[in-house]
Amino acid sequence: MLYCIIPLVLLMLAVVFLRRNEGLTRGAKLLYLIVFWLEIPGSIVRGGFSYILIAAALTPLWIIFALIAAINWGINYLNGHPAPPINLGFFFFVLGVAIVSIGSLVWVLDH
Repeated sequence: MLYCIIPLVLLMLAVVFLRRNEGLTRGAKLLYLIVFWLEIPGSIVRGGFSYILIAAALTPLWIIFALIAAINWGINYLNGHPAPPINLGFFFFVLGVAIVSIGSLVWVLDH
């Protein structure tokens, strides 16, 4: 959520600095504030879009995670313990969410 807070901070700084600037007309100051204000919903949309895009781009990673969980389940099944690998699945879920979150944050801050 850091990338959603940055435009809010920039908007507050713009208000402070534009109030002190005597070289701009009132219309120019208003235009600057509108542009900064429009950046706030734009950052939220970019964040959501990047999260979906990064998750889709990492499809091979999800396939590898599923193969590892399936191999683990198969080995346990052959050993007489056919319980589903919930712990391994939960670990891969948390790992996947962390990877996608970091990738999304990097992508949003880079663009």
